[in-house]
Amino acid sequence: MPRDPLPEMYRRLGRQLKALRNDRGMTQSQVAEQADVALSSLVKFEAGARGPRLETLDALAKVLQVSVAAFFPEPRGLSAPRGARAGRSVYQGGRTLELVELEVNELAELARELDRKQLRSVTEMVRQMRPRR
Repeated sequence: MPRDPLPEMYRRLGRQLKALRNDRGMTQSQVAEQADVALSSLVKFEAGARGPRLETLDALAKVLQVSVAAFFPEPRGLSAPRGARAGRSVYQGGRTLELVELEVNELAELARELDRKQLRSVTEMVRQMRPRR
């Protein structure tokens, strides 16, 4: 059975969130207040214990003045090869890469153009598409 990729994604997102916050000299309290997020939730996001909803990720990006894609940097040495398309597996450097991050980045950028109602609908649709555990 394949390993669940969410915990690792949450850890990476949390590290990036913390790094972006620290780069801007902001405290967790400042970011939480400005993004209208509970401080306890922000602490969990940075610790990688859970991931934020798309709406929350968008609010955090606005406070930190970055695109949502900034939370999902390419892993070192694992950038997609030229001409690769999201959703395809590619073989690079002796490793098979699922281009999930490209899809996440694309989704995040598209989500920035949606209003709150549309964003809620997309979020709910994605939740319903996830396999049950």
